[in-house]
Amino acid sequence: MKVILIGATGQVGYALAPALIEAGHEVTVLVRDASRLPFSKSIRRVAVPEFDAEVFGRALRDVECAVYSVGLPEQFAFDTGVFDRVNRGLLTTFLSAFEASAVRRLVYISTFEVFSRGTALSGRVIR
Repeated sequence: MKVILIGATGQVGYALAPALIEAGHEVTVLVRDASRLPFSKSIRRVAVPEFDAEVFGRALRDVECAVYSVGLPEQFAFDTGVFDRVNRGLLTTFLSAFEASAVRRLVYISTFEVFSRGTALSGRVIR
C-alpha cells in the first residue's frame, strides 16, 4: 500500500516507518524537519514548517492508508495549552482533513487516549 506516516520523528513513528518498508509498503513521512530522520532512501520525506488542514489534505492525496502517530505523552509543560493543542487540536484538524479525503484506511497511534480528556475523540468512528 501507499502509506503516509504522520509523526515519524516520535518514538512509535520512527520505529514504524522502516517496519512498513520491510513489509513491502511504499512509505512517505510527513515531518517538520527532514534532517532529523536518518531513514533509508526508500522512505520518502515531505518536510513542512507547520501541520495544518491544507498540509494534511495534500499529504492524503494519492495514498491508500494514513498512519497518525502524533502525540505528546507527557501532560506537564510550562505552557499548559501545549498538550491540548497537540493531542486534541492537531488531531481534530487531521481528522477533518481525513474525512474530506478519499483515503479509506486510518491507523491511529497516540498517547492522547490514555488521559480522561481523550474520551471525547477516542470513540469516534470515521469510516
